[in-house]
Amino acid sequence: MPNEEDNIIESENNESGEVATEYSEEESEESETEGERPTEAPEARLARFERQAKQLRKKLGKEEKPEVKKEEAEQPTGELDNADYALLAAKGYEEDDEIGIISKYMKKWDLTLREVLKDEDIKDRILKLRRDKDVKNATPSGTRRGGSQSESLEVAMAKFEKDGTLPKDFDLKIKVIEAIEAKENTNKPRWK
Repeated sequence: MPNEEDNIIESENNESGEVATEYSEEESEESETEGERPTEAPEARLARFERQAKQLRKKLGKEEKPEVKKEEAEQPTGELDNADYALLAAKGYEEDDEIGIISKYMKKWDLTLREVLKDEDIKDRILKLRRDKDVKNATPSGTRRGGSQSESLEVAMAKFEKDGTLPKDFDLKIKVIEAIEAKENTNKPRWK
C-alpha cells in the first residue's frame, strides 16, 4: 500500500520562506484507477484528510484550537440530574414542591435549569408557595389545643342531656352542673 504522503508534493518558496503544499492529481487518479488502493469509506477518507490537515498545520506551526462544547446543550431540558439537585440545594430550593414547580416549567418552556431560575415568574411563584406554607404552618390545626371553654361546656352539656354522663374533668363537671341548675331554676330573673 503506498504511503499517504506520496500524493503530497512539497516545495519551498524562496521569497517568503513558507512551505507550499500541492496535491498531485495525476498520481491520485492513477492510484485509484489502477486498483492499488482499495475503495475507502467516506468516514475513513474524512479521517485521513483530517489527519493530513493536522500534520500540515503542525509543520506550519499553526495550532488547532479545540472546539468548546456547551454542556447545557447536551443535557436534555426538563430532566434534573444530581448536579442540578446540588445547584438547587445551594440556591435554597430543597422542598419537593418547589423542585416540582421548577421541573414542570423546565419541561413546559423547554429551558435549562439556570434559565428557569433566572425567570421572575418562577421566583414569584416559589415565593408565594413559601408564604402559603408559612401561613399554613403558623395556623393551629383543628385539635382541641386552642379550643375555648364555652365550646367544650356546650358539648359536655349536650352529652349530659343525651345520655346523662358527666365529663371526667372536675372543673368542667362543676360548670356543667351549675349550668344545668341555672337552666332549671326559674326563680332567677332573665337579665341575670
